[in-house]
Amino acid sequence: MTYNKPLVLASFYIAVLFIIAFSFSACSTCGYSLKGGSLDPAAEKLKVDFFNNRASQVNPTLSQIFTEKLKDKYLRETRLKLNVDDPDVYLSGYISSYTVAPVGVGSNGQAQSSRLTIVVHVKYMSKQNPKSNFESDITQFTDFNATQSFSAVEATLVDDICNKLVQDIFNKTILDW
Repeated sequence: MTYNKPLVLASFYIAVLFIIAFSFSACSTCGYSLKGGSLDPAAEKLKVDFFNNRASQVNPTLSQIFTEKLKDKYLRETRLKLNVDDPDVYLSGYISSYTVAPVGVGSNGQAQSSRLTIVVHVKYMSKQNPKSNFESDITQFTDFNATQSFSAVEATLVDDICNKLVQDIFNKTILDW
């Protein structure tokens, strides 16, 4: 009995592709994604409260920027829809700290770099998975050249830090890191 090697090899590759395709379609029905995160398939509604700025030093636009970035992240990267009445997933909190401090001092005693640090207190609640609920402070910072005027770079720094904070919160809630 002789085997047609190209035909056997082609059949093998088709079978492997079928198994891979089936695996990915099965994962999507279970609530998993290629991004590595999972979300309870029953979760449909999200509520994100406005994160007030309770820091002693206040940036007047920080609360709005951070809250909108947080909402956008969940709406873009999950199947959750905004719903304030009866959410399955609920995020609340406040900005607890907003500080600028020197971090690098040169040989002349002058600051070489400064650091903007933002701390957000966040509370996460999931109706379907109460074991994942948490309340904690999330901290992020960005350094900048001390010769730059803080007011000239503040908007860029705030945007960068807010993106990092949002990613940290998303990772902790959805990816369980």
